[in-house]
Amino acid sequence: MVNGEHSFSSNLWSSSLFLKLSSFFISLVPCSTLATTILCFLLSDNQSSSSVVVVAVVFHAMNTQPEQVCYQPPKMYTLGVWLGDNPLNYSLPLLTLQLFLVFTTTRFFCYILRPLKQPRVVSEILGGIVLGPSFLGRSETFRRIVFPPRGTVVLNTVGMFGLMYCVFLIGVKMDPGLMRKSGRKALLIGMAGMILPLIMVTFISLSLGQFLLKEPQNALMLSFLAALLPITSFAVLIPILCELRLLNSDLGRLATTTSILSDIWGWFLMVLFIVLQASSSSPAKSAWALFSVVALVSSIVFVIRPMTLWIVSQTPKGRPVAEIYILFILVLVLVIGFFSDMIGANSFNGALVLGLAIPDGPPLGDALVDKLDCIISGLLLPLYYAMSGLKTDVFAIHDLKTWTFLQIIFITSCLGKLLGTLLPSLYYKMPFHDAFSLSLLMNSKGLVEVITFNLWKDLKLLDDQSFTILVLSTVTTTAAVTPLMRFFYEPSKKYVVHGRRTIEHSRPETEITILTCVHTQSNVPSLIKILEASHPTPESPILVYPIHLIQLVGRSIPLIVPHDLSRPSFKTRGTNQSEPIINAFRIFQERHEDVVSVHPFTSISPSATMHEDVLSLALHKKVTFMIIPFHKQPLVGGGMEHNNAIETMNRNILSNAPCSVGILIDHAVEGNMYTQSGQLLYRIGVFFFGGDDDREALAYAGRMAIHPCVSITIVRYFSPDSIKDQSKARRLDEEAISYFKAKNMRNNRVSYGESMVKDSEQIVKAISSITSENYDLLMVGMRHERCALLSAELAGWSECPELGVIGDLLASKDLSSTALVLVIRQQAHVRSKPKQEQAPFYNIIQPYGASNSGYEAQGDDASIRYSSRSSSRSSTRSYKY
Repeated sequence: MVNGEHSFSSNLWSSSLFLKLSSFFISLVPCSTLATTILCFLLSDNQSSSSVVVVAVVFHAMNTQPEQVCYQPPKMYTLGVWLGDNPLNYSLPLLTLQLFLVFTTTRFFCYILRPLKQPRVVSEILGGIVLGPSFLGRSETFRRIVFPPRGTVVLNTVGMFGLMYCVFLIGVKMDPGLMRKSGRKALLIGMAGMILPLIMVTFISLSLGQFLLKEPQNALMLSFLAALLPITSFAVLIPILCELRLLNSDLGRLATTTSILSDIWGWFLMVLFIVLQASSSSPAKSAWALFSVVALVSSIVFVIRPMTLWIVSQTPKGRPVAEIYILFILVLVLVIGFFSDMIGANSFNGALVLGLAIPDGPPLGDALVDKLDCIISGLLLPLYYAMSGLKTDVFAIHDLKTWTFLQIIFITSCLGKLLGTLLPSLYYKMPFHDAFSLSLLMNSKGLVEVITFNLWKDLKLLDDQSFTILVLSTVTTTAAVTPLMRFFYEPSKKYVVHGRRTIEHSRPETEITILTCVHTQSNVPSLIKILEASHPTPESPILVYPIHLIQLVGRSIPLIVPHDLSRPSFKTRGTNQSEPIINAFRIFQERHEDVVSVHPFTSISPSATMHEDVLSLALHKKVTFMIIPFHKQPLVGGGMEHNNAIETMNRNILSNAPCSVGILIDHAVEGNMYTQSGQLLYRIGVFFFGGDDDREALAYAGRMAIHPCVSITIVRYFSPDSIKDQSKARRLDEEAISYFKAKNMRNNRVSYGESMVKDSEQIVKAISSITSENYDLLMVGMRHERCALLSAELAGWSECPELGVIGDLLASKDLSSTALVLVIRQQAHVRSKPKQEQAPFYNIIQPYGASNSGYEAQGDDASIRYSSRSSSRSSTRSYKY
């Protein structure tokens, strides 16, 4: 017993001596969470389970006193319940339970708030609040078992560790170049959105500051609070834009650029706060703190960034970054975090600067995000947000004056941010709905605010009541942004344009603008075949906008990059995959000099919002016709590969396109045929059932018919009921057919035929007989609402409804055709029609021929007549169905 007492006294004396020495060392170097945590573990004695050690967690801050916490030394591994051990008395099982509870609780809130499209930061903080003293933590038993004081050090360490790597990833995903390219508009909106609320909040704070705590240091805290609240968190805004499908929109790009400027300002404020904290003790310490921050940033910019660029240059094109380089950078994050903590700049500030120095996108940025994003964003960052919720105690709110004051501060800041963003946006002629929606987005709050509130709470600048009020206000403000945005802003409305953007309504001698979407190099040959057949001439040239669509990986900000083919080098970071595609279109332009102009683009964006880049480009470039690849691509060994992302993108394009759209189905077999003279002959078949889409297909075929190496066969199908139809749509169909006949009267490469069909079975047999012939391209309209046979009997069998009934049939693998298939949908959305609706160009031509029905019906059989209008001969081919 004496020996035990002597051992306990010796341990306590040595621990006390070591504590004093360590406290002295920390007083020389500004405090860090990591340093104090290391001190706690050094003081622990894993060999003794009964002795009690006093650990001092020292925060080197202005007017803060050391806080002493008594607990048993941490023990890692349990012997098991069968030997009488309680696993929750050991660090690892306790941490595992805490992580499990945090993960399940935050995911539960994510699930129930998903219909409201809430960002994850809201769910994660709410999960922490439920586990904290506001709800479950009110139970002394729950708090003692699950979140005891001895488990706080380990949990906080893991949370801060995750925060450091999360902020590093945010820096990797950011593009610092956007700050240089932001332009006056984003810069002015960002500055006004920061300055106006800063002035308003400062005025309110000075007027009502006596209602808050009376300590002298609160003057500094209130100044920084006024500057902090107008900040828009980049890490919170990006998920909101993704959820609202606005990331690729003009509004989303402007909001992203403005938030980066705002976020950089917020991180700068945190560093400035640290420097001013040091200056409170002596000017010399302030100078050393500033010098150390500048030295650290300079070493990252001028030493580490060139190293990362060298790593990128050493990585072969198309190959992943070597594992040793990834490990080196991950260790480098720890080193920079340690030195940042040592100089008082906090580990996450150094990690952010290091992340900004890493080249975003492939190959290095992609690899880092791929390695870290799941565990960091899925588990460790929610843990940090939940820790903030665990510190939030709604029962600590007891002072009505403090609550009123902070609510006034928050509301004033939001109003100032709203006006500061709205007014300059209106100055730049933005529509009011867009400007107001941007103002709402700029009120999103999150990571920067939560980090700062936690820092102030640790420094005793905020009590439990003020911390709770600020956290709850942050959550409420951010949660309100998404529902308000969904109410005020409808992005699809901007794609509804005045006037017709169709081939049918375009004059033959005018330039036609075509946008082609490219996902992979395999899409290029078929697209160029279609463009070749479109027959550009000096009287009717073609303007082509190819856009290569690349999945966004390794960055948060989407890019749309224009390429200038007149320059010898058009390389842009992250667009190396586009080079072969752009070269193919460059060659196409060179073959058709003076009649074809190609302006390629590369879009790097998430698949969920990729259609926004396509639609925006079509809108701004006044595109007449858009060609998009089908979502099913042929495989080398046979069969078709189904791409859900492309299918969703195609449906979004069809729903909102400001022009006509064609879906190109490629069966991956060359369809070119050569005549005996060696001249290329391209055979095209067109199915005409009637309607807007079929007329658009007919108009496009009429343009192709001028090409000297293209032969076209038009087959028109009738049903017994359609002959009696006297509607306006039927009259337009007749005018379109008459104009096509008149235009190609002397063209011996154009054939026209008509067929009577009485049921869906005859339709299928008729189409099968045509597709069995050696055509290179088959064209048909997408919608056939007036054809009762198609809509009633065949619609239920469609595998791809977006293609329409006939388009789905032509895309089916059951047909033996190897031809390309172009399924066309005419522009569907036109804003408020003018008094005299824009008419098709062909209706000013005198109709050719008086007969509207060239079919022959013999009993139950249907006959197709092909007529060459340029010769006196007429041939009839009959097929038994």
